[in-house]
Amino acid sequence: MSPDSSVRPAVLLVEDDFSLLDMFRRTLERAGFEVITATHGVTALALFGERAIDLVVTDILLPQMDGFELIRRLKKDSPDVPIIAISGMDDSPQFRDKAMKSGAEAALAKPISRQHLVDLARSMAGPGLKVSSS
Repeated sequence: MSPDSSVRPAVLLVEDDFSLLDMFRRTLERAGFEVITATHGVTALALFGERAIDLVVTDILLPQMDGFELIRRLKKDSPDVPIIAISGMDDSPQFRDKAMKSGAEAALAKPISRQHLVDLARSMAGPGLKVSSS
């Protein structure tokens, strides 16, 4: 099997700030992920239902449905899909607690180191998935 035919883990990236969405998307794609993007929770739910997703990275402050509600709904349907919650407004223990209680496996505060995001995504993407180490 050639390297180009290997399976790339699919990440659903939910972020309403277009510049951050683009930066996170490019970072994850360079690391070997296939990235599907949404700018709000309603679209994210629809995309999640359309295809297999290996990891979700979601902002918390989103239009139409906040990230906590999105996490709860995703976990209700697919409890094994790992979720990283990110927030630019709160780095408190209460934010991390609420994210974890909603179902997220990790909670990060912005600004996020790109390398930290890639490392965490790789560790959560699942065993046996091929992710480049670039």
